[in-house]
Amino acid sequence: MKLFGMVAAAAVAGAVLAAAATAAAETWVDWSPGKGVTEKQYISVAPGHLDDYMTGLRKTWVPQQEIRKKHGVITDYVILLRDHRDSPDDQICLITVYPSGAAMDPDRTRDMAIESEYRAQLSKAQSDEMQAQYGTYRKRVADETWRTVEFSK
Repeated sequence: MKLFGMVAAAAVAGAVLAAAATAAAETWVDWSPGKGVTEKQYISVAPGHLDDYMTGLRKTWVPQQEIRKKHGVITDYVILLRDHRDSPDDQICLITVYPSGAAMDPDRTRDMAIESEYRAQLSKAQSDEMQAQYGTYRKRVADETWRTVEFSK
């Protein structure tokens, strides 16, 4: 009986220490918000229009992201297609990764250079026409911004 009491007391003490360690975690001491920012856009595409939307993204969104990457505004981007069959609509997630929140700030010179490069590939009229088509079969479901977390060593 004495051994059981000692084991139980040790287990309780361990649980209390574990809880105290968890409760004692502090921002900027044990962890900190990182500089990296990830932007996610969730899109719903009407049935029968997935290929139209993917073709459009290839002509509009992807080239724009490549130019932004070349200028150091973003570090990466990806298009995800949700693998499910429980909804009639296709779900797309457009992800853009920024090196920091500051990279999202406007910069007239940089942004005009990016726009100029993009317009050399796709005119404003072409872009406007594609955006109008998107409006007939795509709906923006949600936008999210996530920040990385860094743990102390």
